[in-house]
Amino acid sequence: LGLEENAEYYVIIPGTAIRNNTSSPDYWDGITTPLEWSFSTVVDASVPELEGWTPQDTIEGTHPTFTLTFVENVMLGEAGGMLTVTAKDSVNPSLELPITEDDIVDNLVTIEYDTMETGGLNINTTYVINIEADVLINEAGNAWEGKTWEFTTGDTFTTPVEPGKTLAEFKVYPNPFNDRIRID
Repeated sequence: LGLEENAEYYVIIPGTAIRNNTSSPDYWDGITTPLEWSFSTVVDASVPELEGWTPQDTIEGTHPTFTLTFVENVMLGEAGGMLTVTAKDSVNPSLELPITEDDIVDNLVTIEYDTMETGGLNINTTYVINIEADVLINEAGNAWEGKTWEFTTGDTFTTPVEPGKTLAEFKVYPNPFNDRIRID
């Protein structure tokens, strides 16, 4: 049984409730009026406030890392959610990236992706990023309102390469092909 939200309370402790344990016990005076010890319960109804996000404006290359920085710590909401990236002149998302608990550290959400698994983005293209409401919540359980913003990719393709690895060159021919294809 808890206390009611947004309510005023006071505490009364009778003078006979607490005494010392000497041979001639003395009783504490107690708290006998509501003005001596009162308090109110308040519920944190504030939604998580976004402090900053990336990418913004025009970026170099075509492979951004998406970050959200909040004023307070956040966590994944019950339903979870996705970050979608859609070219401004399209209705079909170019990327749909799940947001997971692993993406969240305190007040920072970092969403990275592997272009080999998800595909990449085009050069010189404006994209709309959307994260729906309720994907993230604060410690009080209040849901974030979500966000939609835009950024534009640069004029060169970004191909991430793991450290110590190199990209191999290959040829595919003939182009166009009929029944067979050759890869060197």
